[in-house]
Amino acid sequence: MGVKTGKVAFVTGASRGLGKVCAVELARAGYRVAVSARTLARSDERSLPGNLDATAAAIVEVGGDALAIKLDLDDRQSIIAGVDAVMEQWGRIDVLVNNAFYQTRESQFSLVDMTMEHLDKQIRVNLVAPMFLAKLVLPQMLDRNGGVIINMVSGASVHELNVAPGPRSWGIGYGTSKTGMIEIAAMLASQFGDRGIRSFSVQPGTVLTEQLAVALGDGTLEADQWTPPEYAALTIVWLATETEATRMNGALISAPTFVHERGLRPTTP
Repeated sequence: MGVKTGKVAFVTGASRGLGKVCAVELARAGYRVAVSARTLARSDERSLPGNLDATAAAIVEVGGDALAIKLDLDDRQSIIAGVDAVMEQWGRIDVLVNNAFYQTRESQFSLVDMTMEHLDKQIRVNLVAPMFLAKLVLPQMLDRNGGVIINMVSGASVHELNVAPGPRSWGIGYGTSKTGMIEIAAMLASQFGDRGIRSFSVQPGTVLTEQLAVALGDGTLEADQWTPPEYAALTIVWLATETEATRMNGALISAPTFVHERGLRPTTP
């Protein structure tokens, strides 16, 4: 456990997977960590394992302070209440990690077969909700002349110019929303970088999360190589804590490449 900084990180989608690993790594770096998701306790679990109580316990185990908040990103009042709860508990939010996203079996349907209700929800949860969270936390960051907003994006959002794209296996709503998230970081860096705000998009690589494992179980997705979730977590901690990150403000960061370039690769499995 690192020296406690007195600073606060807020991580969405932290009941399992990437969000949980990132939350624990931020706690190791000395942050008090608020974690949010719809699954607060084991009794709330639906089709996937993992809950916020377990994440909070993991944070405490590494010497951190945790606050678990049941939050629905498709409910604006729930989002407001979540931010208010962190502010009431700790009085500040220094780092926001927008990690949560919405993806179901219907997300893999073609545009013709997908309902607009499902597509609307994907865009609301995956793209608009992160912007709304940024809007809520930015004023108090600006008052302190400092803060970091990091969006977890995807290889689905990376495109090359003048090259025909390869086949898409991730669903149109997911890919579209993750592409839009990249612009959030770029815009925040442009609009507020001179006032101490840093914002980044982190592409974690192909991580075998609990949700993806379920999809693989019925042959929906295939991958030959997996990226440890710790790569994204270590990248996020570096971006949040290192002053050198200022010159990269607004950038899209590939975590697998970044950890190797910076020597951040974890020494234990």
